[in-house]
Amino acid sequence: MRLSDAIALGRTIIKPKSGSYPTDTEGCALDMGMRATEGGNWHKSNRRWPWLEKECPTLPCNCFRARGWPNTVELNFSWAIIHLFDTHVFASEYSVAFERWSLDMLIDWVRSVEPQEETERSPEGTELGLQHTSKVEAARS
Repeated sequence: MRLSDAIALGRTIIKPKSGSYPTDTEGCALDMGMRATEGGNWHKSNRRWPWLEKECPTLPCNCFRARGWPNTVELNFSWAIIHLFDTHVFASEYSVAFERWSLDMLIDWVRSVEPQEETERSPEGTELGLQHTSKVEAARS
């Protein structure tokens, strides 16, 4: 299951909550994704979706530029999702000056950056057998 779809499903299972301490009923966007798949919390999400470890070339917000930093601060995709969820979707008193996002906006952004086809991994890091075959390879069979 793609992460964007897992987050969309996971929000029907647990309530959104920022921070890194998920509970049985609350959690962040990555917790929602993990809960919709095999369970666990955001700490295992990089093993489930290995592309999250890749560098996010640019953020869709201006938070870092507003602080005088370039918008290409080196963050991987998991930290970019955490930033967008905590600062924009689940804005708190310290981030009210920044642009508000809905959870749907975050899901749409994840969908726009996640690989269209990928090999998913279990939390233990083993392949789940979801490798995709190209049309050329299928024609040769």
